Amino acid sequence: MDNYYLVIHASITIKLLLILFIILFGPKIQIKADVRSHNVTSPHRSYRVINITRGVFFQVLLLLLPLDLVLLIIPELTRFMNVAAISAIQPHFANIVPIDFFWGRLYTVDLIGKYPDALTSFLVLAFSAAGIAFFLLSKISLPVALYGEYVFIVNCISAIYFVFFPASFPYSVRDYSELYIKLQSGLWIFLPVIMLMSLLPMPATGYSKLGASMVTLVYSLVFGFCRYIISLYVLINYSYIWMAIIFFVFGPLLDFVYIVGVYSFYLSLIAEKYKSNKKMWRWVY
Repeated sequence: MDNYYLVIHASITIKLLLILFIILFGPKIQIKADVRSHNVTSPHRSYRVINITRGVFFQVLLLLLPLDLVLLIIPELTRFMNVAAISAIQPHFANIVPIDFFWGRLYTVDLIGKYPDALTSFLVLAFSAAGIAFFLLSKISLPVALYGEYVFIVNCISAIYFVFFPASFPYSVRDYSELYIKLQSGLWIFLPVIMLMSLLPMPATGYSKLGASMVTLVYSLVFGFCRYIISLYVLINYSYIWMAIIFFVFGPLLDFVYIVGVYSFYLSLIAEKYKSNKKMWRWVY
């Protein structure tokens, strides 16, 4: 782990030195509305072409700084998540377990969950079947109906399993915790890269793009932290029957929703700023 932190600190230091060098000695070029005349991006009818200039290189370094930050804090962050979850839930038994993750280390929690009784499983099955029938027969708008059917189908499958095969359920809270921590950590690692690729062609300053990337990352950290505690609370105090809907409905699917939401909001701000400038949008025509 010492080498892990050494490499990350070296990466951050090198990026900061390069950014400082570009700021002090690089060309003072500001990204303006006419992207063709300033040779930042070339308009194209099928895709955006990125010209590798010093300004683009500066933005790449700037937008990759959150990645180093995530790699630096992620081991202790996962430990803190589990400590906070145990403090909030206060279970009878709890143990924080280290696990290997790529070249570093993460932490998960080992807890004792609750199995549903036969009556609960049957009631959940009946309610889920009724929900599926409702959305199939209703005249609600198609996107809402499809999402509602998806939610109840997932819950119905989980209920069927506990009605007919309750003793064969193969997962535990520890399994869920490990899967959640690894998926969330992977998302936090790739989120800066995803935001870099999506924001780099935009006609805006690197600092505003860094701001949008950091807002997305901070929201993801807070949301992932709260969702983790709530999901563990449900599994321990209610039952495993809700594990499927917690993961497949309120899990990674929602992460893509807020990522696209922040990106769309940022893009709308840029569009509002340049909406009267035809030269900026001439690649559309």
